[in-house]
Amino acid sequence: MICAGLSSKPDVCLNFYKEEHIAYKKPSFLTANRDHMASVNLLIIIVVCLIVVNVILIYCYRRCQKREMEENLGMQVSNAVSHYIAVNEGSNTDTRI
Repeated sequence: MICAGLSSKPDVCLNFYKEEHIAYKKPSFLTANRDHMASVNLLIIIVVCLIVVNVILIYCYRRCQKREMEENLGMQVSNAVSHYIAVNEGSNTDTRI
């Protein structure tokens, strides 16, 4: 029956239960679902854990980005110095001739 699958029973279902002499007790929201609810302490622990994990991930990401940026900057400086030396040596050989 459709009424059995509904969490809140409409009046039609309640009338049907009365006509068929089916015992039906309205469940209280707090007592019916209390077993399926998470406690406040558990929710706080989960939220704190998620925040800590996110902070750790952000810290690791920033650290990796900083390391990669330093490597790239070192390579660019090295290339610029090499280019400068090559240009400088080229101009010194031109003046000797």
